[in-house]
Amino acid sequence: MPETFKEFGNQTYTSSDITNNDEIVIFTNNASTKAIVRDVEVQNADFDADEAKFYVGGTAVSDTFEDSDGTVFVDENQSFSVKLNTALTAPSLVSTPMQQLNNSVLANTSLTPVTKNSVSSPHSYSTTGISAGTTVGSAVDINPPVSGLNASNAYRYDVFPTSDGSGAYWWKYLNASGDALFQRYNSDGTTTNADTNGNRGNVFDYTSKKFIQNAGGLIRELDLTSSSISFTTWPISFVGSGGSYAIGAAAGGYYFYTHSGLGLYMTNATRSQVVYINNASFANSSYPALQVVYNEDEERFYIVSGYGTGWQTTTMNVTFTKADLDATNGNFSNYTSLGSSAYAALGLTANPNINSYTPYLWGALGTAGKYFTVAESATTTGLYECSGGSITRVEGISLTNTAGSVGSMTYLRADGPSTSTLQNVSNYVINNRIRTVGVEIT
Repeated sequence: MPETFKEFGNQTYTSSDITNNDEIVIFTNNASTKAIVRDVEVQNADFDADEAKFYVGGTAVSDTFEDSDGTVFVDENQSFSVKLNTALTAPSLVSTPMQQLNNSVLANTSLTPVTKNSVSSPHSYSTTGISAGTTVGSAVDINPPVSGLNASNAYRYDVFPTSDGSGAYWWKYLNASGDALFQRYNSDGTTTNADTNGNRGNVFDYTSKKFIQNAGGLIRELDLTSSSISFTTWPISFVGSGGSYAIGAAAGGYYFYTHSGLGLYMTNATRSQVVYINNASFANSSYPALQVVYNEDEERFYIVSGYGTGWQTTTMNVTFTKADLDATNGNFSNYTSLGSSAYAALGLTANPNINSYTPYLWGALGTAGKYFTVAESATTTGLYECSGGSITRVEGISLTNTAGSVGSMTYLRADGPSTSTLQNVSNYVINNRIRTVGVEIT
């Protein structure tokens, strides 16, 4: 049988050469060919030495992925390959739907769809061919029922259209001390009161599309996608509502509530006991603000609080895991501070107090997916990502923002849950240059 010295491979293998998410085949013998590999040179590689091994016919013939020499026999119909110790997980394209509510007191209000697309991956490789980025749709003017607002402009309001085809939408407003009203605006222009009691910490959970409130110690929710006024009650006895500066928030299946002189109380729809942070330094003065972000990948909550124009006023701003919250009854202390003010928590480098587009926290802060949002100027809304136990500004989105007093503000908020679409391992930018030489026997 003739023997021929041969260079079996000398090329850069990319992610498109990876099969089964874990293997790069250098060469495969046919039914009448055998080979002896004498020398392998890993000239440059994105795989670390301890991440992969060389294989023959499914059997490891090395301990690491690096230069080696010796004698390795490759029989007929066998392959010589590089195989990762742990198969790669393909990246995902995560789409976070948002909606900008841009309102001017007693005047025009518009809703603008925004989508944030980002790549999620357990690996450090960069990606290509995935259409990440932010898209902004066209603003749609709506006419909310503003007749209940007074001329002092001391109200913040939120609007949420139903999706049941009725043409109705929900709206709620909140004044400086936490008094609230919740109504359904019907397609014929009339309004129907859904709840007229104040100080209940009313909140629209834009991700789950629910309205949630603390109704005198009972947590009630309502489906915002329907036009039906039908509340359901959670099976828990919560802290009583009614204190001044009451404010609520919702994220990750949890409801959060506080008012002046009260700590932060937390519960979900299945808990039998309440959890609270025994500290009154959350939103505890006029124009209270409480916003909570839940990072699903980390299963971690991020809370920013404050009041009025007090971006630098000392308040509680914390982060903690859902596992720790789930495992606690009563006083909760297993949290980490994000900073002593909203300003510090968001890592801001300029004081928003001087910016007419962020005069009050309750109108400047929004939440969507794993992001806080802040209207920063007439044309830019900042996106602040919550990850790794901190908050970092990652992008400025081009949006038209309304400046003004308390009631003239802009919120960029969630418009449903984020969705994840699995991509391909070939989307990773991976290059491994390998030269393999030896003897071919035919």
